[in-house]
Formats: sequence, structure tokens, C-alpha cells
Amino acid sequence: MFNQAKHFRYQAGGRELRGLKEKSFVSIHQQLKQRYGLNDYYANSAVQEGRALLSAQKELKKVYMSNKKEQINAVKRKIKATKARLTTLQKIKASFVKLMWTLRYILYD
Repeated sequence: MFNQAKHFRYQAGGRELRGLKEKSFVSIHQQLKQRYGLNDYYANSAVQEGRALLSAQKELKKVYMSNKKEQINAVKRKIKATKARLTTLQKIKASFVKLMWTLRYILYD
């Protein structure tokens, strides 16, 4: 029952944060007591643990966002380096082609 109550608190908090559900006039503590038949101790514990889960996820979201930004920057650097390498190889190819045309005119004239 306690885990169900904690999950209910977590889901209710998530819905409120996303704006899917407005805050109820009855406190979440009272809702848990009525819905799951918990005493004050367990209802408070479920509320606190649900709140802790939400705040932990907020912090993790910041970490995940910074990690993704770093990954995006790494990919951008890799693309830039690959483009630079491609440009260099194209210049080398162009110089070989020019050299081949020059040799062709020298050898066949």
C-alpha cells in the first residue's frame, strides 16, 4: 500500500508540473489517507518520498541536458574536423588531377 501511495503522489506531482491537472482543494496528504487508508505517519512518508523523487528527477534532468549538450558539441567538432579533412583530400585530389593533365600534355605532345 505504501508504494502505491508513493506512486500516486509521484504521479499527481508530475501531472501538476506538466499542467495536466490543477491542484486539488484537498491536500495530497488527505487524499492518500482516504484512498489507501493510511495513518498520518505513512501518508507523510509517501508525500515526502514522492516529493523527493520529483526533485531528484529535476536534478537528473539538468545533468542529462548538460551531457547531451556536451555530446552535441562533440559531434559538431567531429563534423568540423571531418569537413576539414575532406577539404584537404579534395585539394590533394585536385592537385593530382592537375598533375596528371600536365604530364599527359608533356608525354603526348
